[in-house]
Amino acid sequence: MNPTRKLTIVVAAAVFLLGAVALFPARVAYHWFVPDFVEMSGIEGTAWSGRAAEISAHGVYLRDVEWRIRPLRLFTGALAIDLEAEPPSGFIEADVALGFGGTVRIS
Repeated sequence: MNPTRKLTIVVAAAVFLLGAVALFPARVAYHWFVPDFVEMSGIEGTAWSGRAAEISAHGVYLRDVEWRIRPLRLFTGALAIDLEAEPPSGFIEADVALGFGGTVRIS
């Protein structure tokens, strides 16, 4: 196999993998990664940017939940999520940062 063909195969595989990660469905991520005590319905979008009609966990109920994960913040040592939701009364808009050391920052 010539070097050009090998490079083409490697680039194609990398593009496929990047696309699969970037477009990973939120519904699949929910079933694979979210703990059993969290219940979600009406899930749409990707794991990186999506929404859920309802979320319930440990007696906390939210509706019209939207999230956007900011992966570049991983370089600062935190997983950052922009979150918008509506509890039974009022609304929530927050930046949530989960540090690798277990720290949580909400603003």
